[in-house]
Amino acid sequence: MYIRKLSLLNFKNIAQADLELAPGINCFTGRNGAGKTNVIDAVWYLAMCKSSLAMTDGQSVRHGEEFFLLNGEYLSDGGRHETDLLVQAQRRQDAQTQRQGVRTALRTHRCGSHGHRISGRHLSRQRRR
Repeated sequence: MYIRKLSLLNFKNIAQADLELAPGINCFTGRNGAGKTNVIDAVWYLAMCKSSLAMTDGQSVRHGEEFFLLNGEYLSDGGRHETDLLVQAQRRQDAQTQRQGVRTALRTHRCGSHGHRISGRHLSRQRRR
């Protein structure tokens, strides 16, 4: 099994990234602080539903944003599989759905090829400048 596509939205210092990966070894290069480790952490997040680093879910939401969204498309002998992980920061107290100040929703509704809804609100994937 390997990850064929990885999409990140508002994850740590990455506003948006859509990566296509090859089977075998993929190499990430860039300057310090460019987000290489954050891409690797996104893969870990999709597999384990938490960061590989000692941080809360809320610390993974890009500064000034309300949520982050990760999407991974996997290929295996059994075919194509897809996983979404949405973490939405909460402003209000809600003891039932809150964990360290962040509401975590592991299931999202896919509406089209590049859109999701959570709590009835459309989350757009518009490229930021």
